[in-house]
Amino acid sequence: MIDSYQSNPQSLLSLSQTNLETFTDINSNPRFTGYNSVPAVQGATTSLALPFTPAESPFTFDYSINQRQKTPYAETFNLSVQHEFPFNLAVTASYVGRLGRHLIQNLDVAMPTNLFDPTSGQSYFQAATAYDKMVDAGVDPSTVPDSGYFHNIFPNFSFNGYMGAQAYYAYFANNRGNETNALFAADTDPTASPAGQSFRFFFPQTSSIYTQSTTGSSNYNALQVSVRQALKYGLEYDVNYTYAKSMDEGSDPERNGVSGSPVINTFSPHQWYAPSDFDVRHNITANYTAPLPFGKGAPFLNQNRILNQIIGGFQLNGLVHYSTGFPFSAVAAGNWGTNFAFSSNMVATAKIPTGGHHYDAPDQVETALDGISAAQAHANLRFAYVGEAGQRNNYRADGYFSLDDGLARSFHIFHEHQIRLSVEVFNVLNTNRFNSEPSGGSSNPLQTDGTSANFGTYIGGGSALLLQPRQMQFSGKYVF
Repeated sequence: MIDSYQSNPQSLLSLSQTNLETFTDINSNPRFTGYNSVPAVQGATTSLALPFTPAESPFTFDYSINQRQKTPYAETFNLSVQHEFPFNLAVTASYVGRLGRHLIQNLDVAMPTNLFDPTSGQSYFQAATAYDKMVDAGVDPSTVPDSGYFHNIFPNFSFNGYMGAQAYYAYFANNRGNETNALFAADTDPTASPAGQSFRFFFPQTSSIYTQSTTGSSNYNALQVSVRQALKYGLEYDVNYTYAKSMDEGSDPERNGVSGSPVINTFSPHQWYAPSDFDVRHNITANYTAPLPFGKGAPFLNQNRILNQIIGGFQLNGLVHYSTGFPFSAVAAGNWGTNFAFSSNMVATAKIPTGGHHYDAPDQVETALDGISAAQAHANLRFAYVGEAGQRNNYRADGYFSLDDGLARSFHIFHEHQIRLSVEVFNVLNTNRFNSEPSGGSSNPLQTDGTSANFGTYIGGGSALLLQPRQMQFSGKYVF
């Protein structure tokens, strides 16, 4: 936390100082005498009175650390059952769990207050959400009654010839997706309120203070099954299957510091509890070693020395890896409906099937959307309402599948000398799987912007592929 905080340019710990040569010896350094007592500093021309109140600058974004921290921890536990069957067959089934508690999240302690109006009986989130629904329904400002919550809070607000609630609605509708802008305009204007009040929703010194807080949690639960068998003549295989579910409120590593795992709505901090960014529901890995059943020591054609030199000693080796895709969200850049500093995600109004990769013939693109176009997906999405963080990781991208095989042959020369020749084939089936890394720019693989005409499509050229095309590798080895 100190590392991330001191690296922020707004932190005093990161400011460059040039007159510190007198503070180089611990024996002569000034002593701490109290929180409000500042030691004399050589070269200082003015004194700083403490406590210090920063100047008012309402449209600033600050970062801090929550003073009520708790130590993050994780509880891990597992239960395994193993049984050995005849013919060297071993089966293991395990339950594996990991619970993370007091994980670092970033709470905005200066986000707009969810102010309650006793006259209308509504909170700000409730009243603004009602306006959001009216905007989405195409309600005209002239038909909006000048009454209720926003009439009571901002009766004198004016915009485009409207007053009170009608004016607020007109400004609000003009900023759909950025409703905090409408609130900021009205809240910082003392002439809009009934008694000259201002800053009832925002703070006069800042519009956002993201504070590192240990309020997060995570849960991982998995069933792991392994099957292993070693048969005669060197034939053996392993098959491993994992069915897992990982849930958290933010998957950013702690090193991301002040920008990681933001909480959009501090009044409801767990809205983004959803599958982790790295959640893989199904994962299968398998490997095998299979000597061909011919030649010396094999069950067939094992008596003829000359025949053994021709067909004996061959061995197949293979690896298989399959996993389902990572989740992704429909983001909306610039959608500051709930929070000034971070955007809310979009919300699905109807099911949007996703998963894998599919060729969209009309648009001639590969897409994670299953059976629908990006335009149809847009029709099933809306901006988050005020107070909503939007939906997180409710869609799935392409998974992973690879099959690698190799064929090797050892030739005995004399004594202990051998020559081993092998050929290995990577991505034997030449399958395509597409990278699901969310897009942060035009060159990244998956377009996750819910407002984009390319939503759900894999872009970025070669970087969009998880696998290389089929490749063959030949090698020879002399052993002596």
